[in-house]
Parts: sequence; structure tokens; C-alpha cells
Amino acid sequence: MAITCAHSDRRSRPVPIWAIGARPVSALGLRTPWRLTASRGPLAFLHDITQCDLVSLEYACEKMNQVVDALATGYGTLQERLAFAIHPPFEGAVHDAQLEDYLPSDLLIRMEAIQTRISALDPGAEGQGKINATLNAMPDSEAAEIASEMIEVAYRIWREGIRTGVYWWWTEDG
Repeated sequence: MAITCAHSDRRSRPVPIWAIGARPVSALGLRTPWRLTASRGPLAFLHDITQCDLVSLEYACEKMNQVVDALATGYGTLQERLAFAIHPPFEGAVHDAQLEDYLPSDLLIRMEAIQTRISALDPGAEGQGKINATLNAMPDSEAAEIASEMIEVAYRIWREGIRTGVYWWWTEDG
């Protein structure tokens, strides 16, 4: 598959999809902002990508690594692991995505909905914040739903990171 990279002062030229991940943006001979359009097949996420977007997407991928790591290997109950996954990694990814326009709007809406669900209650009397007060009152079944939703969001962000070449989860070691 090839994509076309177009810039206002350069002619459009086809570039193999692997070139985006294999070479830095500067090696493509383009200055940002540049537009990627598919010559065939859907590449809906690759819209008006700038170098800043690639850095932001890389940041989101890293934050999602931290979220999934906190959920999978953290200590304590699921609610306690959710607290570590939400603050700061998930909140950082949501905040950055709100400032920069690099995620599809439906994905950002899902992330904001998770953030709203996890901080629905007012701070507790014992000096708890909104997140801890909400999590302490949350049944295990709802905590499991939220954790599952966060992992689905992480997978989607990782897929977009892999597609754009800013994220790889495997190493040369195997």
C-alpha cells in the first residue's frame, strides 16, 4: 500500500506505508503540516498529521502502557489499581488529547466518559478526592467494566500508534 504525502510547496508523491514508521518525518523531505491520504484502503486516523501529532500520539501510547501496567500488575483491589491507572497516566492522556487534536473525536469522547464515571462523587469526608471517593463506593462489577473500557481505549490508541509508526510493543530480542 502507498500513501500520498502532500505539502503546499512540494508535489505529491507516493510513499510506502512502511516509510512512515521506518523513517523520521524529516527523512521524508517534508515539513509539517503535511497531509497523508490513502491511495487505497481506509486510513481514517492519518488525517492532517503533523510532527506534533506524532509526538502527542507517542505520549498517549506511553500513558496507555502505564494504565494497563497499573491495572495488570498493580497491588491492591481493582478499585485501588484503577486509582493508580487513572491518576496520573489516564488523566494525562485525556488532558493532552483535549489540548491537541490528534485523536478521533469518538475516542476522546470515550476517554472523557471514563474520566467522568470515575470521578462522579464529591470528595469524601476523610480528605479523599473525587476519584478515591467514587472508587471506594463503586461495586466490583462497575470497576471491572471501567477497567475493561480503559483497556479497549489503550488498544485502540496503540493500534493508531502502530499504524503511524510511532509505537512498537515488541523488541528485536523477541
